[in-house]
Amino acid sequence: MDHQKERTARLTVISLMLAILIIQTFVPGIGYIPIGPVQATIIHLTVIIGASLFGPQTGLILGASWGILRMIKAAIVPDIMSVVFLNPLVSVIPRMLVGLISGWIAVYLDGKVKDRTKFIITGIIGSIVNTV
Repeated sequence: MDHQKERTARLTVISLMLAILIIQTFVPGIGYIPIGPVQATIIHLTVIIGASLFGPQTGLILGASWGILRMIKAAIVPDIMSVVFLNPLVSVIPRMLVGLISGWIAVYLDGKVKDRTKFIITGIIGSIVNTV
């Protein structure tokens, strides 16, 4: 595949992942799962998958997008934690780190382990980064 087609394919996949992030953020119960007064999230998995496939730059973009979307959600669909997530230091920066670190881990593991193992390890470490 030539360079231009490769870039177009990558941009298309990243755009689809951004669309998935938007859907996960704003369709109730898909990305944020209500558990009593708080919400658990599975959105970080979308960011981790993108970072695993395309590296830290894409992970950073997807993580920043997730953080910005979370900040917007806090502003327009308030819940008990909304006040906290209106702060970009809480909503954007940590999510950028999830994507960036996941991308770095994937790049480091590339060629050292099988792809399946790389995705599992990257998913575990990315989830830990998200939780911490």
